[in-house]
Amino acid sequence: MNGYWTSGLQRTITRRRALAAAGGTALASTILAACGGGSESKPQSSSLVTKAVDESKQAKRGGVWLDSQTADFQTFDPHITSLPHPSRFMFSTLMRIKPGLLEPAKGDYMLDAAASYELSPDKLQLTMKLRPNHKWHNIAPVNGRLVESQDVLFSYDRLVKQGANRDIFAGTYGGPIDAISAPDKQTIVFKLNQVYAGILALFAGGGSGNLLLLPREAESYDPRRVAIGSGPWMVGDYQPSVAMVWKRHEGWYDPNVLYVDEVRSPVVTEYSVGLAQFKTGAIYRYIVRAEDIVSTKADAPGISLYQNEPGGGGPIFFYGWNPALGDKTPFRDQRVRQAFSMATDRDLWLDAFFNVEQFTKQGFNMETNWHSALPSSTTGWWMDPRSKEFGPNGKFYKHDPAEAKKLIAAAGHPNGLDVEFHLITSSNYGVDFQKRMETIANFGQEAGFKFSRLPIDFNTEWRPKFADNMGNFAGLTGRNLASGHPDVCEKAIQVFTPSGGILYTGFYSPDSTFQKGDPKMTALLMKTRAEFDQEKRVATMQEFQRMAAETQYITYVPGTASSFTPAWPVLRNQNIFQGEVVPYVHQWLDPTKPPMNKA
Repeated sequence: MNGYWTSGLQRTITRRRALAAAGGTALASTILAACGGGSESKPQSSSLVTKAVDESKQAKRGGVWLDSQTADFQTFDPHITSLPHPSRFMFSTLMRIKPGLLEPAKGDYMLDAAASYELSPDKLQLTMKLRPNHKWHNIAPVNGRLVESQDVLFSYDRLVKQGANRDIFAGTYGGPIDAISAPDKQTIVFKLNQVYAGILALFAGGGSGNLLLLPREAESYDPRRVAIGSGPWMVGDYQPSVAMVWKRHEGWYDPNVLYVDEVRSPVVTEYSVGLAQFKTGAIYRYIVRAEDIVSTKADAPGISLYQNEPGGGGPIFFYGWNPALGDKTPFRDQRVRQAFSMATDRDLWLDAFFNVEQFTKQGFNMETNWHSALPSSTTGWWMDPRSKEFGPNGKFYKHDPAEAKKLIAAAGHPNGLDVEFHLITSSNYGVDFQKRMETIANFGQEAGFKFSRLPIDFNTEWRPKFADNMGNFAGLTGRNLASGHPDVCEKAIQVFTPSGGILYTGFYSPDSTFQKGDPKMTALLMKTRAEFDQEKRVATMQEFQRMAAETQYITYVPGTASSFTPAWPVLRNQNIFQGEVVPYVHQWLDPTKPPMNKA
């Protein structure tokens, strides 16, 4: 394998520089990591991959799941965006995204705290009924009482007053909801100001900052520090920088699929430490980097390895736009943004972080996807930039450093371009976030980008100065988009139109002004809002992707590929659901399996 990686890294100076320079030894060692088994060994996928099997009929209650988390929770407040956040662990929403059972998710929605819903014939009123058997956590001052409509009203009013995503909900801020009422304890009525195709999806947003439900008693305590919800798990104990303990919530509406008594998650910020603990069985499941998958399996043969479909959107790069900052905001020029995209070798990046070529040599069937302006996980909506159907603008995703250099020169920078790169160095977005973002910046060096890497703290610097500042900063930075609207069209409206709220990045077009967006793109996306015909919505979003390929107002990381989830066999029902899943639900522990049973 070392021979493979050596020859691969010698392909061009650009690739060597992009993958090993300026971030340097850590990434180089990642790429050169041995996978185990030797270059001559090519086992078939079936010899290493465990097939996901629904064993719910054999499930037994009990046991303690040993897990981990990469960072502390900064707050329990569900209406403030923060990562990591225990949103789906401990809070309910009215709806949620329906995962696929032993198949990919299809983009459907299912009931959560709501038991039913009805949309009026004119589509301007939505009536929801709450579940009659759904309770709050048994913690004072709520003490396990039923979830009622007044709680929904309280949560909504609080979200509108101080929530991060209030812009996509309340009519006052441009959202679709003009009023909410509660005719009785189990009924909520939403009055809409427009025909809004994404209304059910709006209530399925499970990330912090959305309509996660709080009890009305939260008015008398601090939700940042007091953890009370109605989700499947409740806080048993939390020691910052040490560990979180989750307890099963018997008052959840479907407690029969909560098999585990308790989940213990120590805070493990160092990947190497977590990996070592996982191999010994001190952690039952762990996110293992692609280059370490096969060697981990070799070091701990008892671990099961599950293969996943390509999924997830991943981070984006976004740019400073304020004209008052002058040369410090060079990405206002479309040619510079195009150059940044074209400087990236997407296939090499996927190979590096998903170990594509080596997994293929080992006999795995690997699939790779390039993101467009939509992540490739949006099945049925996404267009492959490599396809003929995408059209000529697909060229802006192809690796062409020579053309990128010409574009930078044409933009007035014949000797290259100095750019500030504000890089989050903590693990709030995962242990690999910094490395993945910095690698793409490294690709830009051959095209003439000269990045000054400026480390920033996620909580004290990045959020107030960059994430919430709508393009009023110098250079570029990166973020995840996990907390946005679940509806594909509305998520694009959030990111690409000035009415979108906190995910909009402040860009503007030549016929617009700072923070006012691109009128043509905004008009195109707004067409989807009142359109209930799915085929027409998809066609509009395909047109949008072609337009966004040329404008490059934001740039996704290159894409995604087949990945693998290693887990100890003690975890049953692993990987039976695909898409957004509620943590630890439907899974159970079998004490006869490793590592609990060492035999």
